[in-house]
Amino acid sequence: MRSTVDILITLAASWLINQSSSADQSPDRRKVAQRSVYQATAVQLYQDYGANEVATQNKIGNARIRVTGTIVAITETSLHHTKVHLDTGFNPHTGFVGPAGLPLTDDQKPLAAQLLKGQAVAILCDKMIRAAFMPQGSDCTLEL
Repeated sequence: MRSTVDILITLAASWLINQSSSADQSPDRRKVAQRSVYQATAVQLYQDYGANEVATQNKIGNARIRVTGTIVAITETSLHHTKVHLDTGFNPHTGFVGPAGLPLTDDQKPLAAQLLKGQAVAILCDKMIRAAFMPQGSDCTLEL
């Protein structure tokens, strides 16, 4: 028969385990999980930013963003971070196709190694901005 001390120790250990697993989910992670998701194609995002960058950022707000499109390149930065570039369509002003740059989190590198140019993909980013006239994401993950 278990003593009262053994039961109390078991209960205390269970409580500590629950507390530590709750602590693993920091307030920042809980906020990310609760944020809505804005969805757009890379082409539509490029067009929206081109029409009105301020209005586009206001529509996105604090939401995460799911961008879908066709891969035009998979690159590695000088700091060895993986970046997927999606086709944004033809720009008549510059005469070239400029890609949306979506840097992946480090844990996504093995998945990125399996991607192919021309492949359709969905990528979820923590944030999106317009930089050098092109959509640029941050902290992105592949949705395969």
